[in-house]
Order: sequence, then C-alpha cells, then structure tokens
Amino acid sequence: MVCLGNICRSPLADGLLREKVKELNLDVTVDSAGTSNHHVGQAPDARMRATAREMGLSIDNLQAALEASKKQPLYRLIYGLGIRFIGETTAKTLANAVDHLLDFTSKTEEDLLALEDVGVKVAKSIVDFFADAKNIELLHKLEALGLDLKNQKKAAPIGSTLSGQTFLFTGTLPTLKRSAAEQMATDLGGVIASGVSSKLNYLVLGEDAGSKLEKAKKINTIHIISEAEFIQLMATSKP
Repeated sequence: MVCLGNICRSPLADGLLREKVKELNLDVTVDSAGTSNHHVGQAPDARMRATAREMGLSIDNLQAALEASKKQPLYRLIYGLGIRFIGETTAKTLANAVDHLLDFTSKTEEDLLALEDVGVKVAKSIVDFFADAKNIELLHKLEALGLDLKNQKKAAPIGSTLSGQTFLFTGTLPTLKRSAAEQMATDLGGVIASGVSSKLNYLVLGEDAGSKLEKAKKINTIHIISEAEFIQLMATSKP
C-alpha cells in the first residue's frame, strides 16, 4: 500500500478511478485483463459503459461492484475509500455522524474533532479528501450508477424502550468490543452519538475514559453508566 497525500493507493491500481473501485470493499476481483466471473443480469447503458472504460474495468466488474455495494453498510464504504489514517473503528464513528456520505463536504475540522476517536490528523485527512473535486466527482458518478452513499438506519424493534435514545462509549470496555456494544444499542433502536452534548442520553464508561467523562459530568441530563449497567439496560429494554 502506498499513500499519496491523504489517499492510500495500491501499487497495482492504474489511476484514481480504477484504484477506488478496487478499494471499496465491494468483493470484486479485477484481473490484469479487466475480466471477472461476476455477472449481474442488467443490461448496461451507455453511461455505465463509458464509466467502465474510464475506470479500466469490464462491464461485469462494474455492475458486480455496484450490486454488492447495496448490501454494504456505509462504514464499509468509508473504510474502503482508503482515506489516510481511517481504520474500521473510526469509519464506524464517521458513518454514525452523517445521513449521506457527501455530508462530509460541509464538515469542518472542528466538527470532526468533536467525534469520538477523531484526532487532528484524521480530521484534516477527511476534510482534504472531501475537498478534492476528483474524489467528489467519482462519488457522484458511482452514486448515479447505483452505489449507495446513504446511511441506512435500522428501524427500532416494536416495544423497545430505547428507541431514539443516544449512546456514546468512551475508554476501553472490560469485556465487550466497542463495535459489539454499539450494535447491541442500535439493535434496540438506540442511536450512537458522535460526541458529548445535551442531546446525549447515556455515556458508557470503560477504562481511561478521558475528557468525554469530564464534559458529561457538567450535563446533568446524561446518564453515566458502567459496562455492567449497560448490559443490564440492554437486557431489560428488549420488547
């Protein structure tokens, strides 16, 4: 992997467009001839043919990538874009902060620094990526061809008492991975907050909680709970 600016590129990629499709985590293998065993039974239009040629891909590859993308959560797309310093955990945090991927075009570094696990380097990298006209042109082009850039939020289970309640996790949880804890909350209709504010309902503490805890203590409407209390809350809130 070679990083150029804020984009981490594969040495095998020929140009930005081809590189991006290969790095979008869309389960498509492109060989040296640009052919694939994947096939989606939809006749390509002239726009798709032109885009495929521009990317150096076969029609089958492009169609298969777009079809596979419909089953991917937004964080997988963010992670697959190859933005420098963005790992899978940070990609989930970023996905939870927007309704559509292109919402990041209006985010400032200050906005991003308010998110959990986003530091100065990450914030600058994101701002730079979404300020690049070539990247935005690519995303618009792929969205027009069917790539889903929306954050598809699950409907809350009927009878869940946590529907619409906001959660934020900080520090290292004793037994749960943060991704698993977040999934537990969202499965019951909870929303993962992007930072501490008066809109936050629950702050779940792990070890080395840091500044999030200090900020939450100043807002008396926030419930500050341990991992054990969180697990109990999940158990008693199921419909």
